[in-house]
Amino acid sequence: MERLIFKDNQYVSLARVVLVTAGISTTVGMTLWAHSIAEDASEEDYDSKVYVYILPVAFFLQQLLFALYDWLVRRRTTKLVVNAAKSSEIVATMFPGQFRVKVLELTRVGQCELNDGTLSEGSMDSQSQSLAELFPDVTILMADISGFTAWSSQREPHQVFNFLEEVFGLFDIAAKKRKVFKVETIGDLYVACTGAPYAQADHAPRMCLFGRDISEEFVIFIEELAIRFGPDTTTDLGLRCGIHSGLVTMGVLRNERARFQLFGDCVNMASRLESTSEPGRVQLSRETADLLIAAG
Repeated sequence: MERLIFKDNQYVSLARVVLVTAGISTTVGMTLWAHSIAEDASEEDYDSKVYVYILPVAFFLQQLLFALYDWLVRRRTTKLVVNAAKSSEIVATMFPGQFRVKVLELTRVGQCELNDGTLSEGSMDSQSQSLAELFPDVTILMADISGFTAWSSQREPHQVFNFLEEVFGLFDIAAKKRKVFKVETIGDLYVACTGAPYAQADHAPRMCLFGRDISEEFVIFIEELAIRFGPDTTTDLGLRCGIHSGLVTMGVLRNERARFQLFGDCVNMASRLESTSEPGRVQLSRETADLLIAAG
């Protein structure tokens, strides 16, 4: 697509050059023609001289207006392209694949509007499409850093954010490796899922492997942090994980600060499993455990 756009722009630029060159050549030619006629005219034929000089001037002004109009059109087109690219970039960072397509389609037909990260409802009616889907086979993981609240209260704000950026950065790398979808982070809570927004037959084993990966990565990170800042700085930090499998509704609520969200008992169960887990452990529900046993 980018190549086609680039090629079209080349043709448009070439056409503009040809038109401008033709306009300049015509203007020069008409000026020389008018000057030649004016020289042949008698001294008394003043009106003829004025007339022949007005023609090239009028043509020149016409070309000037054409160039101004062309510049205004190009400026407006460039602004539209930039805004479209910005909207697509915002949507791409906020929503996964099929929801991204839906948002752009509803934006195109006017059922929602995207302005500076705000997804508003636009012109809604009874036939408006919702941005939600039901996924019957999903595994959700919630991972929380125990002891983080007390630890962060004794640190500078930039230290807290640097810590979370490094930790969640490691989790993101592991998520890409295992093809796990990162839903969101809320404070020191990391939420991820498998089986949605893309179906995965091995969603439960995949998520359990991801839980093991991030637990090991967190231990290594804390050990490195203890070397950098001293063992007393990280003694109370640990990672609790809860995993549950079941049915989930995923979608986007069109309002200010719109974001991708999960709904259902599966989400609530994963949250309870995380809160009752122990630091350094991954607690599974019976449903997830049964899926692991079935997978061998």
